[in-house]
Order: sequence, then structure tokens, then C-alpha cells
Amino acid sequence: MNLMIVLAVIAIIILAAQYFSQLRKNRNGNNFVSGGRVFFNWTLVAVLVICVGGIIFGSVHSHRQEAKPAQTDKTENVEYTASDSDNLGKVSVQFDRKVTLNDNGEAKVKFKVSPQTTLTIRGHKSKEIVKTF
Repeated sequence: MNLMIVLAVIAIIILAAQYFSQLRKNRNGNNFVSGGRVFFNWTLVAVLVICVGGIIFGSVHSHRQEAKPAQTDKTENVEYTASDSDNLGKVSVQFDRKVTLNDNGEAKVKFKVSPQTTLTIRGHKSKEIVKTF
């Protein structure tokens, strides 16, 4: 989405420069516009329209995704066996497999665990502890 914003701003700046350049040439009496310049200007307009449409679509789509409750029919069950010193038995963790990050870089998930259970969240590749409950 940031790329689309940058492309839209660049297209606006180039179109404005083309407009002022052609306006200056018309005032000096040079009314000729080459076909390449026309093609370039229309290409910039198309890029601008596509970028603005993509920005709007992405913004609306991300807000709908945040407002939508998580689907609970696609959960993954993971069972762990606690150590003998804990005497807790089996611990069941349920979470949605298709969790995505929102615009703030956060992922909203719900864990269902047995009472009196310590839950540690680690990074998949880095194995760093993210949060302990």
C-alpha cells in the first residue's frame, strides 16, 4: 500500500510538471504536442487511477478484516503433556491457523487453555519469548 501511495504522489508531481511545461509552451506560441508526450501523460493518469483505486480498496478491505470476528471453525488443537512436577496432566491449546497482521502490525488471537496454566508464546524461527501468561 505504501508503494501505491508513493507511485500516486510521483504521478501527480510529473503530471503537474507536464501541465505547467505545456502551458508555458502554449503561451509562447508552440501549440504542438507530440504523440509520445500524450501517451506518457495518459499512462501517468492510468497509473494514478490504479494507485488511488488500490489504496481505497486496501483501506476498505483492511477495515472490514478488522471488524470481522475470527472464524472458530478452523482451529488447530495442540496437546502438550505437562511435566510430572506440575501434576496438571494434558494441556490443550486452540488457535486459528490463518492469523494475519493488521495495519498496526498486530495479530489478534484467542487461546483457550486449562485453568492454572502458564502459557509462553515463542517466535517460530527465532525461538524468542514474546509473551508469557
